[in-house]
Amino acid sequence: MSIEVQQEIARKVLAKLEILDPNAILAGGAPRDWFLGKEARDLDFYIHLPNTQMCKQEGQFKALGMSGTFMGTTRITGMYATMVGLFRVYEMEYQGMSVQVMIMKEPTFNSVVSQFGCSTSKIWWKGKDVKPTPTFLLSMVNKVVFVSEGYTAKDSYVTKTMSYFPEFKAYGEDTLDAQLKQCARMNNFYPDWGCFLRWYKENRL
Repeated sequence: MSIEVQQEIARKVLAKLEILDPNAILAGGAPRDWFLGKEARDLDFYIHLPNTQMCKQEGQFKALGMSGTFMGTTRITGMYATMVGLFRVYEMEYQGMSVQVMIMKEPTFNSVVSQFGCSTSKIWWKGKDVKPTPTFLLSMVNKVVFVSEGYTAKDSYVTKTMSYFPEFKAYGEDTLDAQLKQCARMNNFYPDWGCFLRWYKENRL
């Protein structure tokens, strides 16, 4: 299935989810894969549904033509294990794509991308262009995966991420400033994020 077809499917799902939460987003693996010119394996959407019970949530999804199963909080593992704002996961298939809907306790723009444990997941999509964070872009340039505090190299999520980027090295997020300075020295720009983004836009896009 081509990237274009996957994005069209994602737009349809996103349009349905935006009825429940206008700030619903697609984040993580699929936007990352599309950024790299690869087809995504699945689609992970994030929505905020405050003060609703499971039965009401299921009814809301069915009303939108989305049928699936809920994963309770006790089964949430891997890359989602340290996302403190994650309440439930709703799994389904939509037009041939595996889809997960992550139901968050807080608004998506406050509780999703910043909580991902690896920098190579810190990218999102809202129906048009992918939106990489500066940390994600620095990862791509320096070939480094920045791992958040609370994760170790033995965690399945980190191991899976490193297998996806076998030429990358893993460092803690506390090395971000040092990695930014290294990139600045090698590419002759002032070591702050604004200068990095201007340099990236001029030289990488």
